[in-house]
Amino acid sequence: MDDIRERVATRPNGPVRIVRGLLALCAALAWSSSGGALLYDADVLDFSSTGQSIWGTGAGFRKSETRFVGPEWRNQRVTFGEIKGDVSTTTINTNPLWAVWWTCKNTVNVLCGDEPDPKPRTIRVDTRNGATLTLQSSGKVGLEFGYSIDSGTVDSQVQFEALADLPQQPVEKATPIMLNTDSVLDGGVLETRSPKVEAYIAAVMQLSGSIDATACANIPAVIGGCASGSTSLPGVDMNQRILSVDANSLKVLDGVLPGDKPFAELALANQSLTLEAGATAAPPALGFKLTGPLGITLASSLPPTPSITADLASIEVQVPDIATRGGKSGGDRLASSGRDDFISAALDLDGAATIFGGLPPLGLNATLIDVAGFQVGASLDLIDADAGPVLGVTQGFELRPTLMVDLAFSNPVEIAGLAGPQSGWSGRWSDLPAFMLQETTPSRPPSGWNPSSPTASASTWA
Repeated sequence: MDDIRERVATRPNGPVRIVRGLLALCAALAWSSSGGALLYDADVLDFSSTGQSIWGTGAGFRKSETRFVGPEWRNQRVTFGEIKGDVSTTTINTNPLWAVWWTCKNTVNVLCGDEPDPKPRTIRVDTRNGATLTLQSSGKVGLEFGYSIDSGTVDSQVQFEALADLPQQPVEKATPIMLNTDSVLDGGVLETRSPKVEAYIAAVMQLSGSIDATACANIPAVIGGCASGSTSLPGVDMNQRILSVDANSLKVLDGVLPGDKPFAELALANQSLTLEAGATAAPPALGFKLTGPLGITLASSLPPTPSITADLASIEVQVPDIATRGGKSGGDRLASSGRDDFISAALDLDGAATIFGGLPPLGLNATLIDVAGFQVGASLDLIDADAGPVLGVTQGFELRPTLMVDLAFSNPVEIAGLAGPQSGWSGRWSDLPAFMLQETTPSRPPSGWNPSSPTASASTWA
């Protein structure tokens, strides 16, 4: 029988298939110390999984995508100017005797003699005149749209102990063997992260290019030929986000200011609203005012003139961002939980006492200018007492891992509940059934066998 190896794999939200170590189970089956049972302990087995979905089985859903809208070109060329003329060759003969010899050679071909000198010579004739300028460019100019989605993920680390009672020696043929296997969850860590969504619009401008120039001149006895040159144009590489949005805010021109700060940022979550009651002197009026982030008035029954107000209540809405971390909880599971605020509401007790109870003002707001989102004012709080509920969101996660094992036998064995000889078995380590060997194991230990270390290999004698 081969060494029995545990094999590891991970299945999200299901049993953890164990992978670690080498069990010399066959050796222990063959012989155990003092003729008694031998306890097999696989020591601590470590397993981990990353990026599993918090919503169901399988890996967490992550997707990022971009789309570009606008013209894009590669190695476009435009040429200005023209070069006229060409380069050719011509033959010049200054020896009349050579022409006679040539005629003789190509007619009668006898008594022509040797080719006379000087022979005709070939000269290069360049008639090119003019100039060209070629612009070559590559680039893209337009808008890029992008988004990313993360469904939230779970990471886990699990430590198991695998135990078994190995039988006395020798093991007789066809004798049922029960290993009484068991496993213990020794510890672990469970971590989760909340879902996230982000999107953006960016202005993109990427330009690169070069200039190639060629000039030709042909002035007899003075100059002749062409000259060429090339130079690169200054490049542009801009990718500026115009608008970007995540769970918390909308950013305008993100990263344009020092320190990668946005030009402007509007909170989409974690918004707060404040209700105030107040009065104006001219014209005399009583009323209420609702202000939002940065003190901007959202609704008001007061005239847009200087006023005195007192806070009555406030409410803040947040987007929960929960990251949890936990460990072993109970004997067979890992657990983690986390909480984040969702809505916080508060009644300003001193302001309510001033408005509705007739007490002297303990906290006042003075507004001098409040028009078109522009506000100038001041606040004074002698005593500030707030009370109210905070509503939150709590997430809890549990992982109940199960130790699994794959057994492989070099010689088939009979396994309880299965028909015929079997070469292997897979299932829960704690559910390993009884099995029978088809031959009796030796009763003598191998040389150097240490019964206190059953994880030693025994494939050479079992």
